[in-house]
Amino acid sequence: MKCPHTQSSSVKSYARRRPERTPLHRAVSQALPQFQDQVHDSGQALPHFINDTFRRYLSCGDLRYGFARLYCQNCKHNRLVAFSCKKRGVCPSCAGRNMSQRALRHRDQVLPHTRIRQWVLTFPKPLHLYLAYSPDALTDATEVFIDTLRDHYRRACLPSVSNPPESYDVDYLKAYYTPRHPNDLGAITSIQRHTDALTLFTHLHTLVNDGLFTSADHDVNSAPRASVSQTRFVTSPSLTSSHLKDLLILYERRLTRRFIRRGYLRPTDPSLPASEQTFTLSWGDHPPTEEERHLLRCYAASDKLRHAFGPRAGEPLRLDLDEADIKPKIDQELCVTHSGFNLHAETVIEPEDRDQLERLSRYIQRPVIAHDRLIELEDGRFYYRFNRVWKSGAKGIFFKGPDFLERLAGVIPPPRKHPAPPMVSMPQTFGFTKR
Repeated sequence: MKCPHTQSSSVKSYARRRPERTPLHRAVSQALPQFQDQVHDSGQALPHFINDTFRRYLSCGDLRYGFARLYCQNCKHNRLVAFSCKKRGVCPSCAGRNMSQRALRHRDQVLPHTRIRQWVLTFPKPLHLYLAYSPDALTDATEVFIDTLRDHYRRACLPSVSNPPESYDVDYLKAYYTPRHPNDLGAITSIQRHTDALTLFTHLHTLVNDGLFTSADHDVNSAPRASVSQTRFVTSPSLTSSHLKDLLILYERRLTRRFIRRGYLRPTDPSLPASEQTFTLSWGDHPPTEEERHLLRCYAASDKLRHAFGPRAGEPLRLDLDEADIKPKIDQELCVTHSGFNLHAETVIEPEDRDQLERLSRYIQRPVIAHDRLIELEDGRFYYRFNRVWKSGAKGIFFKGPDFLERLAGVIPPPRKHPAPPMVSMPQTFGFTKR
């Protein structure tokens, strides 16, 4: 940190943030005891990490809970920097700092200078709660999606290389062709658990180099796993909605097989023949604990925009609706739906537009709460404005303090389970590293 007495006037000086002056801090500090009493009076209990996240947020940036002292030997000036909570799910400051640092690193160090396409995958409603509750299933769903994208780009780009494969069968490409002719894509996947209405909604944002990295110096006689000295990037041809439809169908089949193999999907009646068998989601061999059941109840209420606890449990939340703002449904380009899955791939960033790439990287890692959209009303309630008007005409949502914390509790990821940093899949064969 530069000395504030010697730096030029054009450089901004450090100003300590004041979280206690924000509506979010006031909402949490005032409503946390009421929220805990409301849950307790309902005869229920949430996991410890929920209350711990709220308490740690209240101490974030507060000098009373610890600070670092910076001292300048030149001007003898002191500066106190309060400790941060480093928690996920509530604190906009900590989440915003991580968002900015990762977006800058993605732009400057991770993503090569190629055309970038964003793929957004949403899941059917029965999977919303399951993927939020089961991080292992969410990891498998993400891995299957990356593998499906990899196969799509291989089918689109490999016909234009000097030594195209004889077959596009997955086993042939993986076991024979790729070891002799290295090829891969680069991808960064950010797992989002929320919408702009603070609703639990697990979905994937994936930034992909819109093409395939291939070896420019391997020939048909190259030894498997040989080192690569020259790399060529093959840009993918134009994308159509039919390509997205085929990709979604393939993804659904692969995900179903993976879930059955992992035990996430189990037969409802094992005695039936395979042709007549139906499957249901398995929540584990052991019944959930009392806290886990209450957490699932909170997840379910968050997904359906309803109250989870208190005297109004099960009732819908109050939305700010305006019939004048109702918008007709408009079909988007490169956006398809199949069996409840939705895939959108219209957003493309050109190689020279690195600033726009950084903004897109920041967007897919955005914090849950936006300070400028939370308003404290005169009657003590809080109003959270949506980022955009919904098709139903909803512009925002009204909360009382405990109800607001209930919404936040539904989107707080469990500790040591949900992957906080984006999942990076870069082709290390070509010299790229996972940063």
